Amino acid sequence: MLVWRLLLSRLPTKDNMVQWGVLIPTDGMCVAGCNVIESATHLLLHCNFFSALWSHVRIWLGIYSVPPGELRQHFT
Repeated sequence: MLVWRLLLSRLPTKDNMVQWGVLIPTDGMCVAGCNVIESATHLLLHCNFFSALWSHVRIWLGIYSVPPGELRQHFT
């Protein structure tokens, strides 16, 4: 379910919530304090805090690979 929603851009990330009218644009920055708009791509691949977390999860699961630059590439 997570991957399906991720690939359809339906996760409740701040960029989506701004687009849906739930948040105002000034509240759309990354929760980790990166001063970047919070999107799924940013949270999972580019955010220094959360990408390090996902790296640890991949190692814990025994998945040793270079993370791709885009989410769709990850699932291909």
